[in-house]
Amino acid sequence: MKQSRIRTDTVKKILLLVTSALVLALCGCSGMTVIHPDVDFDAADRIAFSKVDLPVSPIPHVYGEDDYFEDACAFFADAESFSTWFSVATEAMTEGDGLAARWERLVLDWKARRYDESFFADHVLVFVDVWASSGSFELDVWRVYVSEGILTVAIETRIPETGTCDMALHRFAIECETDDEIVSVAIRG
Repeated sequence: MKQSRIRTDTVKKILLLVTSALVLALCGCSGMTVIHPDVDFDAADRIAFSKVDLPVSPIPHVYGEDDYFEDACAFFADAESFSTWFSVATEAMTEGDGLAARWERLVLDWKARRYDESFFADHVLVFVDVWASSGSFELDVWRVYVSEGILTVAIETRIPETGTCDMALHRFAIECETDDEIVSVAIRG
């Protein structure tokens, strides 16, 4: 019986060691590759920004030709259009589907941000959806630029040595500090 117990303990230790080695190998724990997009803007075109929690998005899930996923963006430059969209979007999210309690706190937080005319006097609110070809990729907003009425969001990508075979949607809401007139938004990344 004592010999059987020793063998069981040894087998458990070996299984733990093999499992740990597999986890380390699959996670790619030795490092990540960081990729910044090429941008051809002057430093003067770079603007301040901050990311905010995103309870809802004006961007529908977009599928392109042959069912490829496409990056998408939207922006609000005035309080009236934002308020109209936000009222409709949050009402639709909480109607009869049991999500009211879940969304209520996020909606209240957003309303507390006071996206009013004073905010939009020197800010633009930008929404960006970016698809990653692997769920293990980490995407983040790296820099934001404004040039000739185009606000460009540069996305940083962190790629582990070992990835997964799934796609992931990364959604960002960004408060961009600018008093320039914005006519469109572009994504680089």
